[in-house]
Amino acid sequence: MKKRLFVTFFVLGFFISSIFISDLSQGLIAPDELKLTKGSYVKGNYLYTNDTHTDVLIWKNEVIVEDIFKPRDSPYNLIQLKVSYNYSEDVEFSFFEAMTTVEWTQLIFEHNRTTLLFAGRIFLSNSTWSLEISTLYLDTIAGLTNESNVKITYINGTSYIIGEVDPLDPRYPELESTADYWKTFNQDIKSLFPWTIFAISPKAEIDNEINFKDNPGKVVDKPSINVSTEPYDTIHVAYNDSFTFSFEMLDEVEVYYEATTGLLLSSYENQPGYNLTLRFVPYEINIKTSNAVVGIVVGVVLGVAAISAIIVYFKKKKK
Repeated sequence: MKKRLFVTFFVLGFFISSIFISDLSQGLIAPDELKLTKGSYVKGNYLYTNDTHTDVLIWKNEVIVEDIFKPRDSPYNLIQLKVSYNYSEDVEFSFFEAMTTVEWTQLIFEHNRTTLLFAGRIFLSNSTWSLEISTLYLDTIAGLTNESNVKITYINGTSYIIGEVDPLDPRYPELESTADYWKTFNQDIKSLFPWTIFAISPKAEIDNEINFKDNPGKVVDKPSINVSTEPYDTIHVAYNDSFTFSFEMLDEVEVYYEATTGLLLSSYENQPGYNLTLRFVPYEINIKTSNAVVGIVVGVVLGVAAISAIIVYFKKKKK
């Protein structure tokens, strides 16, 4: 009898512990809360293949979680995620003409994966010229999204905030056009990515759908990939009619996300019938630790505490 009671208490305690460790409600739609960690990044080569070329290097890309912060006018955190393009030698395949470096910084709501700004900051440069267009110097949603707050900075360090420039100033037409580019770019690309493609919730399970745009993504499997002989567990998601780095809509897009944080690690884009593929192949990954381990420890401690409390209660009752 005592042995049976002990087993019962142990199972109950383990069940209570599991509530803190696992998501017991496995739904069709994967959760969207992100678990990215500041400082995590992935670096890789973006390769082009068609009928006459095989794995031509187009860009060296980097995705980095620069910051996670709470705007002063919102109860929700924003994730500041920068995507960088460093140009390769072969200009034939460049989709940013005459640029050797391109960066854009996305602002994503942490609690639901939705995009506030696809490019709160845009940076373009080559050996003789550079331009930065940004509202990231501000710390409110109202400020970040207001076109009149766009700050334009040239290679010589000269900066202008469009809302502070007199419309009669001879420089105004060029500055206004640049600010309009920032606004249009954000509107057009955000319409394609109401939910970011660069990260998902690590709680996504096989066969779950991933919120996206017209067609949701789907979790295919959870394979391990090797980067510089180091294995990384991933969550493999298939999308249709999208892209990761190319700014070209392709029919089939496969993305592999790091399993503990949900950050994009690798991608494969394919256009059937044209023998066109684009691959992002990582060569350096740095995933910062988070509080996830702490959460698991807390769950185990609480589970053990529950077992102990039940045992003490029944011992006292027996006396």
